[in-house]
Amino acid sequence: MTIKKSKALNFFIHLFVLTLIIAPTMLYADDNVKVAVQQLENPLKAPNLYAFLFDVLTAFLNVLTVIAAFFIIYSGFMMVTARGNETKLTEAKRSFTFAVIGTAVLLGATVLAKIIEATVNQLR
Repeated sequence: MTIKKSKALNFFIHLFVLTLIIAPTMLYADDNVKVAVQQLENPLKAPNLYAFLFDVLTAFLNVLTVIAAFFIIYSGFMMVTARGNETKLTEAKRSFTFAVIGTAVLLGATVLAKIIEATVNQLR
């Protein structure tokens, strides 16, 4: 009796799966069915790839500017908490130097990007 039940269950499972596959194809085979086609809209504000990359890089530079300011403030905090200890003071000065160098590189890259952008826009 269990063999008959398993065969019946197997038959109904196959029938159900075939119904799921065949029914939609039969539905779309009718010529009178109107299918609403929606277009995908751009969720970004940028109209093209250039504007998108510009927005991404601008946001990236804004985040890096905040990080650079944080490191300058942190190195100043390290200088204050050194309290005359030469090793801690040397480490704080080194941290400040690297923070200033990183900020200079960041600002230099921004200026260089603006110069290149202006040059490309003049050539158009």
